[in-house]
Amino acid sequence: MGMGLAMTCAVSMAAPANVATLRADDRRHLLRDTFTEYLTVDRIPASVQREYAKIGPASVADGPAFDKGKRVFRMANPGAPFQVGDAIQDPTLPWSRLIYTAVSKNYCVLTYETGGFAHFQTAALYQLSGSTAKLVWKTNSRAKNLQELRAQIAQGK
Repeated sequence: MGMGLAMTCAVSMAAPANVATLRADDRRHLLRDTFTEYLTVDRIPASVQREYAKIGPASVADGPAFDKGKRVFRMANPGAPFQVGDAIQDPTLPWSRLIYTAVSKNYCVLTYETGGFAHFQTAALYQLSGSTAKLVWKTNSRAKNLQELRAQIAQGK
């Protein structure tokens, strides 16, 4: 069962191939724009929540991540319980937990940890435009806040 679940999670978390590289313009904005950091899921822009729900973690066992066959946004707040491992202890828990989010006028950084077959910490950069968000960059990151993420980017990590 564990292997099948892991394969389902890996497929569900697949991001578009073009988000592995941080483009120069997005890098400049990420390093220079004024961002406000938040530590609660309710501060993640609705447009980012919708985009995350399209490719965020979910599995066959993660029934609450679906509503009538449509994926919905589910993420725990920092410190709250979430599905840490492959062995499902509580199927009502989300597969990811917020570390922090940072929002500027045109961008949102969403940094979260994901449970399942393997434990990951991810930083994702979304470009905001009106009521839409577009994932433009996604990477593994152990940064605990925007300052640490910026320092890692500035050092070429």
